[in-house]
This record gives sequence, C-alpha cells and structure tokens, in this order.
Amino acid sequence: MTYLEKQNTDCLKGICAMAVVVSHLCSQTGIGSSQGLGAIYTALGYLAVSVFFALSGYGLAFSYNRTGGYLSSFIKVRVLPIYVLYCTAILIYAVLKWFFGIGSIRLQI
Repeated sequence: MTYLEKQNTDCLKGICAMAVVVSHLCSQTGIGSSQGLGAIYTALGYLAVSVFFALSGYGLAFSYNRTGGYLSSFIKVRVLPIYVLYCTAILIYAVLKWFFGIGSIRLQI
C-alpha cells in the first residue's frame, strides 16, 4: 500500500474541495471575520487549491507513465464526445429556431 493511491488522493482532493468551498463561503458571508479568522480562511483556501492541483498533477503524471498512449487517445476519448454533443446541441437549436420562426439563424462553429 502506498500513500498516494487513487482512493487516498481522491479523499484528499475531496477534503481540499470542501476547504475551498468553506473559504469562499466565509469570505462572502463574513463568518468568523469578527474573531479575526478571515485571514486563516483565506490561507486555508490557498493551501487547499495548491494541494488539490498538486495531487491532480501527480495523478495525471502517474496515469501518463502507466499508459503509453494517453496523450494520443486523449482527443478521441475526452474531446471528441464533447464536440459531438456541442454540434448536436447547435443543430437542435437551429432546427427549433427555424421551426418556430424566431429570428435569423447564424451558426458559429
């Protein structure tokens, strides 16, 4: 067992994400500022973001080293489905706009 297994890093990233949310909530609502805790909340948020990015970078580097063709398949696996969904949504929008006769259709792909 290593300390930086996926389950452990996911747990730490979740804790960091919650710390960032608490930091934002406290800075927006002013909770704890009368006791002088505003600087502590801010520092906690900065630290949590740094740890989150470090753990995410470690996970990406580990995944890249473990699987050789990660970058070559990244576009096909991650970007292409989002692009297809985007183009489908634009097509549905244009058809509905044409069907209901609302304004002119200008597609920007």
